[in-house]
Amino acid sequence: MRILIEGAVLYRTQVCKNEVIAGKSPADPAGRRCRCDLMTPWNCSNENTRFNRFSDMTKRFENKRALVTAASVGIGYEICRQFVAEGAVVGLNARRPETTQAAVDKLRSDYPNSSVTPYPCDVADVEAIQKIVAHFAAQNDGIDIFVANAGITVFAPFLKVNPDEFDRLMNVNMRGTYFSVQEAARQMIQRGIKGRIILM
Repeated sequence: MRILIEGAVLYRTQVCKNEVIAGKSPADPAGRRCRCDLMTPWNCSNENTRFNRFSDMTKRFENKRALVTAASVGIGYEICRQFVAEGAVVGLNARRPETTQAAVDKLRSDYPNSSVTPYPCDVADVEAIQKIVAHFAAQNDGIDIFVANAGITVFAPFLKVNPDEFDRLMNVNMRGTYFSVQEAARQMIQRGIKGRIILM
């Protein structure tokens, strides 16, 4: 069971059985909706009960420019999806070009009018990630939100972690995060943008 938000109204959805149940929402004044556990319940097979949960909701990030690292899967991808759904111009970063592009293609398919662009690079490469941040800001005339989501861990006993594993950990989690945030802050300050930097 998930809780979805319709404007200021919270309501629950359950597993879809193609049944109509009561429960008014701003998007469906008649009070009809499907028992659907999808995050996009308007795609349900119940033709008479489809609704778009964003139809009566001001898009909070309309035209905001957001760049998210490590965003091809998991939490990073979901952050991008939420930004895209609420109207943001999104830059999606991930280490491998093919997975970065695949994530962008999925978002473009799900949200045809969205603005989302792939920015593949390894966050551990400080020069590369700083160029990505600067390029995103240049392409979009600024950056409002930077989400430093990249992070790894070493699944090994304490006594068996080797220097290479430790260096990789620090390069991603510390150096990559620090210098990407530094560049995002620089771009915001240069353009006089009161932006937001989020460390995951």
